[in-house]
Amino acid sequence: IVCEGEKAADAAEHLVLGYVAITSPGGSNGAHKADWSPLTGRTVIIWPDADAPGRKYAETVAAILQPIAASVTIITPPDDVPPGWDAADALKENWSPEKVAGLFATATPATAATPSATKRSNRSDCSSSDWQEPLPLTWESSQPRPYP
Repeated sequence: IVCEGEKAADAAEHLVLGYVAITSPGGSNGAHKADWSPLTGRTVIIWPDADAPGRKYAETVAAILQPIAASVTIITPPDDVPPGWDAADALKENWSPEKVAGLFATATPATAATPSATKRSNRSDCSSSDWQEPLPLTWESSQPRPYP
């Protein structure tokens, strides 16, 4: 489960037993700062905050993960929650496992990745064949270089 923020990720782990919840550094603008390669081949569910930045974060993360994850779905927050509502709020509201399962049932497959969302070079798509051959180190003198 990918959430927007540490509090929400911690709460999601309490609400959805048997799942691992993570987030990226930097809040809603941090998706491109994360190393998502540990999610390669995984089934990913994104639990966005109930606001426009949360939806944008979810779409950005989905676009980054689609080329590497087994599947990516995005939960739709309930209509009757305040803006910014997230997993931490669901935990505060004592959501039952059944209610959380109902929310997860709203998850829909993420749409195709957009070029703007995938602009970051992900470590998982960089192989050693992309690197130039290293240049040899040379020193003109046979004497060691003095320490400044």
